[in-house]
Amino acid sequence: MRTFFRNEHGVGAIEFALIAPMLAIVLMGIMSGWAYYQQNNYMRDSVEVAGKYFLQGGTSEATGIAIAEAAWNQKPDDGNVEVSKTCACAGAAASCTTVCSDSSIPEKYWTIEASSVFYDPFFVNPIVPDGFSLYERQVVRVR
Repeated sequence: MRTFFRNEHGVGAIEFALIAPMLAIVLMGIMSGWAYYQQNNYMRDSVEVAGKYFLQGGTSEATGIAIAEAAWNQKPDDGNVEVSKTCACAGAAASCTTVCSDSSIPEKYWTIEASSVFYDPFFVNPIVPDGFSLYERQVVRVR
């Protein structure tokens, strides 16, 4: 019986069997964190591209949306892009077609917003819950 308890054959396999599940969970957590980071960056890049369109003189909301959606790598089915234009005179909301009371041209702002929902591909990451909302917003002043 003593020989049986002193036998060390297979100890490495038992240690590996105890540690392997934890290593797999850590690896899947890293991969799901990377997927979150990547999806968020793709969305941010698309908003920046649309912002550059407006900075270069673009005036069409539909074209801005189309540019942002085309620039969104691996856009999820629930991904959404919205563009809106606002104008202001001395910090107060104003019409974009009229001159301000001090005879200046109103400041024009384009707001580009993108939203999506992140679904964890492995369902193991407790930090980023499944169905986590992603949101990116950029305001561009063009005049």
